[in-house]
Amino acid sequence: MSESSELWQLTTEGIAEAQRFLARLRERPDGNREPPPMLLYRQPYSRPFSERIVIERRGFRNRREAGAYLSPLLAPVRHRITDDAGVWSWLGMFYFPEIAGALEGRSRDIALEAFVFSDDESTTEKRRSYQRRYRHLLRGSWLLWERHREDAGFLLDEDITTFTDLADRVFSDFRVFNSAGVVPLAIRLYAEGEQLKERYSRSPGGLRHLLRVLPQLELTHDVYGMAPDALLDVLPDDFRAWERASA
Repeated sequence: MSESSELWQLTTEGIAEAQRFLARLRERPDGNREPPPMLLYRQPYSRPFSERIVIERRGFRNRREAGAYLSPLLAPVRHRITDDAGVWSWLGMFYFPEIAGALEGRSRDIALEAFVFSDDESTTEKRRSYQRRYRHLLRGSWLLWERHREDAGFLLDEDITTFTDLADRVFSDFRVFNSAGVVPLAIRLYAEGEQLKERYSRSPGGLRHLLRVLPQLELTHDVYGMAPDALLDVLPDDFRAWERASA
């Protein structure tokens, strides 16, 4: 039987305790993968969210499932929680056992930012956490579904714990992620079905080449507001060849 819960949020103390829990697990991969109960439902580590939202503990095979499930539940508070460290860190811990199951034998791949992040940017380490919050697995899946559910098929269908170079480049650049055409065009050029095309990242006309060219084209074109076809029309010929390339 699935477990349901009202949404809570971690406090500053709770986020610090969650980070310690993840650090211990990285050092002892055979340790208990259930976060301490006190972390999720007890002061001073957590507190109820201001609105009643009931969520169900479940596994997510890919970003599509996570985004499609979380989107309607969080819709009433969408603009309040986009960067709410307490909410996303609590969700990261609530779903941690199911998500970490996909990392069996890869416990050292459990990055702190994949499950928790901090609001405080006052130190170098916390600024780093802020900059890398795009790697939070649930938040990233939710944002991708909210922004690109119609055109990000490859990225949505990737395993929720997978960060290819394509995913990393798309998620980490705010303007690329929120663009009208860059994301769908990149998937169209460099992915075929469930596979990335060979040498897609570093070849002429490849992903990294694309990301270098965009700032140059921005001097004369609204590259982040252009539709995929219009964007491809202003790119050098090297990029068109990728439409014909096979995975």
